[in-house]
Amino acid sequence: MIVTVTMNGSADITYIMDQLILNDTNRVANVKKTAGGKGLNVTRVLKQLEAQVIATGIVAGTTGDFILNQLDQQGVKQNFYKMNVGESRNNISIIQSSSQTEILEPGPTVSESELASFYRIYQQITKQADTIVLSGSLPQGVPVNYYNQLIEFGYKNGKKMLLDTSGAALAQATQAVFPPTLIKPNQAELTELLKKEISLKNLSALKQELCSPLLEKIEWIVLSLGAQGAVIKRGKQFYQATVPKIEAMNAIGSGDSVIAGFALGLDQSLPTEEIIRYGMTLGVLNAMEQEPGHLKLSKFQEIYQKIDITEI
Repeated sequence: MIVTVTMNGSADITYIMDQLILNDTNRVANVKKTAGGKGLNVTRVLKQLEAQVIATGIVAGTTGDFILNQLDQQGVKQNFYKMNVGESRNNISIIQSSSQTEILEPGPTVSESELASFYRIYQQITKQADTIVLSGSLPQGVPVNYYNQLIEFGYKNGKKMLLDTSGAALAQATQAVFPPTLIKPNQAELTELLKKEISLKNLSALKQELCSPLLEKIEWIVLSLGAQGAVIKRGKQFYQATVPKIEAMNAIGSGDSVIAGFALGLDQSLPTEEIIRYGMTLGVLNAMEQEPGHLKLSKFQEIYQKIDITEI
């Protein structure tokens, strides 16, 4: 079973518009509102694939109620800690043809006692899991190295630990005694992490960067390249995955769909190239739909066959 963790849950509101006019009134006919946060996008993908998955994390206020109610309506198993004060965030995405603007609220401030209450839930529900996915930002009040605590608990209990975050939280996790099983930085996040410019043009040099002492304890590194696919390091092996060109409807949630594919592949102990192919396929399928975390499953086999994987 897979457990997904969304520490900073949100209501994701998507406005699809022909044009956004600044300093004027904009009326929106096409609005989508969904329970969000990166971990919940992962959860929805896994649910569509009929995987055994349960979602946990922290929510607050009436927005938190919306998140929990929608998950219940969607038949998603969940066990969130509901804060007594504060308000979960709204994340707004404005999509105009090929451009996308995001407005992200910070979310509630979590106290030490509330964090301790969540941790007790986390310890309990992860006992029955083989794979744990930690996704997204940490809310205010949560120590920047908090993911390390969650990873350590999972690591000591034999769980596969996938981490999809950025900035200081990612840096802290790579320096921890107990490493995540997998991380999924993009080029900008890897540049920030290694504190040096990362070029994608020279694969030999890129492989050397992925062998940095900072990353040596992490079994899987999935360097996300968006529409260009990914470069993947597993142990001492390197792979380049390219994806077919598609007419993308909405790229939001595609990275989360990739993580869902890797989580499912690792949970089922599939061969390396099959895990990669699965993850990349789900990322493409998500981009073919307007709503994040939803897949055009009718196209699965077609896209799966078009993923090209080369050992480099």
